[in-house]
Amino acid sequence: MKSYYNIKKLTGKKTFYFDKFEISADFTDQFLCLDDFLNMVNVIKETLHTANYNYYTQISLSIVSESQIRELNRDFRGIDSVTDVLSFPLDFEEGILGDVVLCKKRCLKQSKTFGNSFNREMVYLTCHSILHLLGYDHMNKRDKKIMRSLEKEVMKKVYL
Repeated sequence: MKSYYNIKKLTGKKTFYFDKFEISADFTDQFLCLDDFLNMVNVIKETLHTANYNYYTQISLSIVSESQIRELNRDFRGIDSVTDVLSFPLDFEEGILGDVVLCKKRCLKQSKTFGNSFNREMVYLTCHSILHLLGYDHMNKRDKKIMRSLEKEVMKKVYL
């Protein structure tokens, strides 16, 4: 059995560079295990590929507490409640895709509610958020069908 005492934890602020994108990550308030982060990187890569986004881009990723995401949700969306993930598109044309803000505790709760692993829920929410940064949405039936189809395709490719 794998000992959780030997798992590499990511903390603080770091920038990671990959072939098609870079991630400026903020793990200041909430740590993330390296394996979970690498799975998120994999789903980002696959989401960009599946959506035919072929440009080098920058993505900001923050793992936050429930109180932090509630505050952001209230300030930017006018909804005073905790949510799982927020997406803030930035400057698509300048190569800055945007910000992904993920609530680790909400992700864990949802994974239990839906009967998924924490990793699967985190990967799905990352895919969902990247699609929002690319301009996809689910506010009407047509758009929702397109976005869900892309999510399913990506999740199938990353085996989850």
